[in-house]
Amino acid sequence: MQNKAFYIIAMFVSVSLFCVFAEDAINLLSNGNFEVQETGAPTAWKGYSADNPAVVDSLEHPESAAKSLKIVLKKAGGEGYGSIGQDIPISKENSKLVLRGEIKSTKKGMAFLQIKLKKGKEEIKRISTDPCDVQWGAAKLEFSTETADKVSVLCRFKQTEEFLNETAWFANLKLVEQKPGQPAEAKPEAKTEPKTE
Repeated sequence: MQNKAFYIIAMFVSVSLFCVFAEDAINLLSNGNFEVQETGAPTAWKGYSADNPAVVDSLEHPESAAKSLKIVLKKAGGEGYGSIGQDIPISKENSKLVLRGEIKSTKKGMAFLQIKLKKGKEEIKRISTDPCDVQWGAAKLEFSTETADKVSVLCRFKQTEEFLNETAWFANLKLVEQKPGQPAEAKPEAKTEPKTE
């Protein structure tokens, strides 16, 4: 009986500590839930255009969010990728950060999350998640900022003819710092890419 009581107390303490750590994790992104908008477009995010506008969608979203970012590809752009993003200044080298979000599209493989590490005007590295599916799915990148003084967080979508008139959604984006002493998370399936647009 004593062992059972000890086990219950230990579980309660573990869950409580987990909740404290979760609450302490500050989202470095502005408007990562896309709930703040101006004339339909999400504030704090840049890169959308009249050809392929980005709008806040209150109808299509995962259970974890009340709204999402929606992009409909109305104009193809060759082999390139479109992006909606924001830049986050980095004050300390080799900071450990984790980017999380949820993505989906009407055609498999259209959208993904990406980070670019930059120092001054030079791009140091870029890392991407795997492309999304047609159902909502979680995406995560765990990375070090190395010598970067800025990280660009990008919601990326393919602009080839194959995806013309298709739609991509992004939701519940969070960029948090992994604190010293915090257990490392499982490594995500991520890929480092060449420095192309």
